[in-house]
Amino acid sequence: MSKNFSWFLRVVLYIPLCLVALFMAAYSTFSSSFDSNMQTCLQEVPNVIGNPDRKQIVPLVGCLKKKSNYFLSKAMKEERLYQYAYPKLPCYFIGKWYMSSGYKEYWLTIEPDASYRLEQLQYQTNLQQKLTFIHSGVWSNENDRVIRFMDNAQLWPIHDSKLRWSDSKHFILYDDLDEPSYFFRHTELAPDCKFQ
Repeated sequence: MSKNFSWFLRVVLYIPLCLVALFMAAYSTFSSSFDSNMQTCLQEVPNVIGNPDRKQIVPLVGCLKKKSNYFLSKAMKEERLYQYAYPKLPCYFIGKWYMSSGYKEYWLTIEPDASYRLEQLQYQTNLQQKLTFIHSGVWSNENDRVIRFMDNAQLWPIHDSKLRWSDSKHFILYDDLDEPSYFFRHTELAPDCKFQ
């Protein structure tokens, strides 16, 4: 093997591998540091999870920001937790939606106060529908992202999905693995609501 080719292989193989290892080590450090901050803040600001007053999360976010640094805040984006207390919900999300994800079917109901309820739809042998409650929570939308917080569940990691609208009656959410979930409007859009 020539000397130039040997150097070429070093550049092509070792530099990307080192960059990937460095990225993974940095993210792991940020993640463990954030988890430690979250545990400390949950002890300092008790009764946040499962509290019906969603605004109780504001002191928790303040505590996380106080214990964080610039790089940790950029990586973890803890300010998204504010949307639990102050969700952003355009009117065209409100209503009942049929949802399909893989081979499973659901009914999703989003209320004007940004609370939602997810129920799994199952058909019995006589073709009657059987609904099974899955969870409820808070639905928030910002730009091309949907953030969901589940009631009585952990606040972190945040369920943050990419959003793509097909039209006013259809949209797709992509999870972290880019698996799509399809949503089809079941109830009519309110007359005073304009889809944008």
